[in-house]
Amino acid sequence: MKLLNHGAASLPSPLPIKGERVAGHRVDAGHAAEVARASQVKIILHSAKLPVLDTALALAAEGKVPGGTRSNKFYLGDFVSMQDVSTALQWICYDAQTSGGLLAAIPRDLYAGACGALDQAQIFYREIGEVVSGSGIELLGA
Repeated sequence: MKLLNHGAASLPSPLPIKGERVAGHRVDAGHAAEVARASQVKIILHSAKLPVLDTALALAAEGKVPGGTRSNKFYLGDFVSMQDVSTALQWICYDAQTSGGLLAAIPRDLYAGACGALDQAQIFYREIGEVVSGSGIELLGA
């Protein structure tokens, strides 16, 4: 974790949870699954767009992941699908260490304004996927 999520969380926003774009500076499959289930949608994430610390990726590549991360993978089961994603990045996406980011789904017509507000407040964000009809989490590789 490099940044706290207080800045982004404190921005005044009338944005609804459902939308077509997903932005954040850290994501994990567990929180994305909660959003997808509650909103009855499918969230597609693009692995190349996920901000990941190099050191975290190196540790995950060595299989050094918390026990809760392994539990998350088991718990989420078939609700999460991953295509052409390295094993290390899969572990990162199941990470049980939850501090450090927000997942926001922003309707396309409000996206530019939301990005402007985040830029003005100097808050890091990144578009990492989209929300579509369906169910589950799909992580797509490069």
